[in-house]
Amino acid sequence: MPVKYSIIVPVYNCEPYLKNCVDSILSQTYGLFELLLIDDGSTDKSGEICDTLANSDERIRVFHKANGGAADARNYGLNLAQGAFVLFIDGDDTVSPDCLQMVDSIAAEDTLGIFGMSFDCYQGNSIIRRDLLSCKYNGVFSPKDIACDFSGFFTDNQLSSACNKVFDRHLIEKLHLRFAKGMTLYEDFDFVIRYLMYTSFVSILPTALYHYRLSSNNDHFNCRISKLEQLQGNLSTLGRTLLSFFRHYPERQVLSVYSNLYIQMLDQHLLQRPRITKESLQKELLSYCSNAVLEEAIELGGELNGAELRLFQQVQAGDFPSIVAHYRKRQLKLRIKRFVKRIVRK
Repeated sequence: MPVKYSIIVPVYNCEPYLKNCVDSILSQTYGLFELLLIDDGSTDKSGEICDTLANSDERIRVFHKANGGAADARNYGLNLAQGAFVLFIDGDDTVSPDCLQMVDSIAAEDTLGIFGMSFDCYQGNSIIRRDLLSCKYNGVFSPKDIACDFSGFFTDNQLSSACNKVFDRHLIEKLHLRFAKGMTLYEDFDFVIRYLMYTSFVSILPTALYHYRLSSNNDHFNCRISKLEQLQGNLSTLGRTLLSFFRHYPERQVLSVYSNLYIQMLDQHLLQRPRITKESLQKELLSYCSNAVLEEAIELGGELNGAELRLFQQVQAGDFPSIVAHYRKRQLKLRIKRFVKRIVRK
């Protein structure tokens, strides 16, 4: 019998979590699926675990490839998928046992299906906090509806991840759509928006079915924003996609979300940057804030707000002493907060 769903899991050095991920998929109450494990050049035992798991269940197909990043691994899986619909699950995450059973109600041709997520924050093997990001939106919408309330859909975690989505694979192939290779931040958001531009419907199920493993120290995110030039490149690619979406659906909210996100990522970069000095910042920040994609977004109506506007204006005015003082103060507060937490845990 043909499979209805292709579940693509990029696997890279997730040895401690991989079996839990796969077990959660194999435990689904809905059985018409294939599981594609794409070993992306793992240097731990993840590849061996994939092979062992495949020997125990015929629904699993394993492929080993040279390391190319999550986007490249997902693209590899798309080239091999056979199901009518596609889901993406990361190798250190899990899904609820009834995920496919419930997703079946929102899987349709020419449609983007969205379901809720839970962000499970781990410290070691224990969950210390669980944020249930079940969607406040429910029902069927058009891409125009999304554009008209773009800020609401974005802040409600409806657009930025590919993992709480179900995609029409035939539409993906018709569009020749793939993840942008080389992107290390917001590549999911970029893919989702490029898909959304050519769908007719968005069907949302608010139940949190996907469980995202979040490290308490957030090292993975900090690593991806540590190099300002690379961060700018990632956000420029995303910006060009959102400008294209804006031309389809000219709502200024689309550009405002992008403009503020662009400066928010600068804020996060500065907050975790090890050495904050006027000399190290001046050239880099002027280059970052004079990005042509950002300038076009602002010119077309993307409005900066609050702290993002203040930081942007400080860079434009060359007020780098104030920027340095502000982030040194915030970094000190963060260090004190972390120290207090360690003392309390002891």
